[in-house]
Amino acid sequence: MSSEPRDTPGAGAASPPSPPPHRKDAENTLVQAVAELMVGIEKSIRTLVQFGPEHQNFTTVVGRTYKHLDGVLAKEEVLSLGIEPFRITYTDTVVLEDFEIDKSLCYKLYQDGVRVLRLLRGLSLKEFSELLSILAIDFRNPQYLDEDTITLMWKRDLERIQCDVVEVLFEEDEQRTITYEGVVSGLTASTDLVSAHPPRGGHREDIDSLTFDRIELDSAKVEAVFRSLDTPDLLEQKVYGLSEHDREQLAKATHSLDAGQAHKLMHVFIYHIAELRPDERIDLYLSRLVDQLLEQRKLKELVAILVLLQQFSNAFQGRKQELLRSFLAEATLAVIEGERRTAILSLLNDQTIETQEKHYLLGLLSTNPRLLPTLIDLIEELRQPALRRAVADLLLPHLRRDFSLLTGKLSAKTSTLLASEALYLFEKLPFVTYRRLLPTLLSHPDPFIRRALLTLVENNASEECLALVVPLLEDADREVRLALLKLLKKRSSTQCHELLWQQLERGVLYERDDRERRLVLGLLAADETRHPQLRDFFLSRKLIGSSGVLETRIRLAEALAASTLPDKVAMLKEVAGRRLENKDLKIVCENLLRTIDHV
Repeated sequence: MSSEPRDTPGAGAASPPSPPPHRKDAENTLVQAVAELMVGIEKSIRTLVQFGPEHQNFTTVVGRTYKHLDGVLAKEEVLSLGIEPFRITYTDTVVLEDFEIDKSLCYKLYQDGVRVLRLLRGLSLKEFSELLSILAIDFRNPQYLDEDTITLMWKRDLERIQCDVVEVLFEEDEQRTITYEGVVSGLTASTDLVSAHPPRGGHREDIDSLTFDRIELDSAKVEAVFRSLDTPDLLEQKVYGLSEHDREQLAKATHSLDAGQAHKLMHVFIYHIAELRPDERIDLYLSRLVDQLLEQRKLKELVAILVLLQQFSNAFQGRKQELLRSFLAEATLAVIEGERRTAILSLLNDQTIETQEKHYLLGLLSTNPRLLPTLIDLIEELRQPALRRAVADLLLPHLRRDFSLLTGKLSAKTSTLLASEALYLFEKLPFVTYRRLLPTLLSHPDPFIRRALLTLVENNASEECLALVVPLLEDADREVRLALLKLLKKRSSTQCHELLWQQLERGVLYERDDRERRLVLGLLAADETRHPQLRDFFLSRKLIGSSGVLETRIRLAEALAASTLPDKVAMLKEVAGRRLENKDLKIVCENLLRTIDHV
């Protein structure tokens, strides 16, 4: 066979010169290096999620990946990566491909609007680590529902990282009709899903037969199509062009589908909500789906519906956003109301269900203010300590604004589970927030709660805290009073002495048992500036006064003898030497003096 080129039309035209072989090899080498870099980035993100930013495994992996990146940027001043729904490209060559939506780095960037990501020469390890920390965030988590990759990159001001983004997903224009195609294309890329998940042989005709010229979509047809696909998302490609009539038919047809299939068509329902058609009872569709998912114990799918609603409510603006958020609030309320509450609790306490999905659900429920009291009640019914703590963490920002949410739930009869989480919350709140609850919880029957609360008070023993503690001495039981007095003895201050003195003058403290009297008088006697006041208190006003009750005056004499006042002997002798109407007090003082001399 001849090796000469054959004549072809246009052969005489000049053809573009081929790149030199050595340049082509260099380009291929660089593409390979970028592909290896993407593998390293994915591994770094997985390690960060699994071990955290301070763990040695992460620092080792990210250091290795950054060194690889530095080598690429030494050859390329700007590393420009094209972002598609399921692949990342470099110079039009695929360097990363992933069709798993839940885990795909490509899909996450694409969904957030990134179309080109550029890493510039000089990118520091700190900036690179910041980028990885953003890419590791699961934006389905309720605390990040108002954030995305782009906004976080801008907030952290990463100078050597740039990106091209789409302008907006939705525009503020109340007169503009928001099409279903526009909504869905903003969140999914069905064309790529079709190529990634081709239908099983022989069923392409079933899909193509779903033309949209007023066709009646009966439930059997929809169910057959769903069951013929590797993924229900393939049907969304055909949903784009549905007429209003057909869309209604499709929504009704989902009544024949099981919950796992039906939740895939939530886009159809949300389209109706976006169009705000009062004649469409979308809440009935949602209610049915919720019931099905609970019955089939599919918590993951249930969370997916609520997350999808949350995403749409964040995407719209103005009146549409208000209505969608209102609908989401009603949806989350419906999840936990009535008989569903038992089903939800059963799922939350099921050890076989992933904890992550439970956290998502609790987070979504916490976005509905009407459900906050219910969430507090859940603490007493959740068996997993980690979930109880998760509920407490979700409640914390709400309690900082309105602590009364918890006030009505706490009493001396509160369960130990709820009291324990309340103490955890107290540690993170200002002392002044929960001070009024101290007398209530200090009388809790569980000694663990009482000790933990006293420890909390001691750890917060600022001047303000101690000043709030002293009034508790009046109503607390003996165990608590002694603990508080010991605390005051260790952390006493001028302000506390003044408050104790006021209590002493009111007769609150010296009528207690001997141990308490010793503690109180010991505290006051330790302050030398109080000695004149104490002398006057004992001699002029209380101890010798003829109007005082004898039993009280005897206790005061005993308290004086037990005190550390330097001139207590002289004071007792003065009392014993006076002419008193009642000889019993004189005898008591003489006996106390003999005891002191003996000691």
